[in-house]
Amino acid sequence: MKRWTKRAPLFILFAIAGALAMGALVMVLWNAIIPAVFHAGTITLLQGAGLIVLTRLLFGGFRRGTHGGRHCKHQRGGRDGQWQGSDSESYSTDNASRNEYNVHQYVASWQMRYNPESAL
Repeated sequence: MKRWTKRAPLFILFAIAGALAMGALVMVLWNAIIPAVFHAGTITLLQGAGLIVLTRLLFGGFRRGTHGGRHCKHQRGGRDGQWQGSDSESYSTDNASRNEYNVHQYVASWQMRYNPESAL
């Protein structure tokens, strides 16, 4: 018997227990706060679990991590080949000029925001 077939029922059991625990937490918090503040009704355990699913679908999805389980480097192709063939001196000069430009833009925006007369 393969390893995953032994662990599958245990995984399903933990997933159901986790979903019910999160639903219970939402139910307790909802029933403690929302009826007193907004004069709304109380919810049940299944409604709390459904609320978790609804908020995950609307706001977070069911992805792992922030990039769907993949690192940002793999998703965009990475920077591995971007500086290939260039020496480290040109790389540092490019970064230095980019940083000077960013600092200049920040100072200019700060002057426009807080002292518009000096920016003219």
